[in-house]
Amino acid sequence: MKPFLISFAQVSMLVNDDKTCSFLTMEIGQGYDKLKECLVSIDRVMTRHQLPVFYNPPRFHTSIAWSPHEFSLEKIPESVVDEIRYKEYSVRSIYIKTGNEVTQIPLT
Repeated sequence: MKPFLISFAQVSMLVNDDKTCSFLTMEIGQGYDKLKECLVSIDRVMTRHQLPVFYNPPRFHTSIAWSPHEFSLEKIPESVVDEIRYKEYSVRSIYIKTGNEVTQIPLT
């Protein structure tokens, strides 16, 4: 896979599985299909080793903040969101963390 661009589409709040923590996130818009392509390959390996796969459908995002409580998205100034949303970011490597080990896969 070659390097590709991503950008963010929307602000959202995600809650962890046990509902103990909320995350303010920016969800991926442009580049979603490329990330999904990577995830399909990773899920194949996970299945082969009888390990759990990621959420379906995936919600690719970057966490900006977290809280042990739910919080309102309405308090975030739109200008702050727009500053992040309208930029493109280049993905040149994929990093996979398994336990304490991090593996870098350069995209060429």
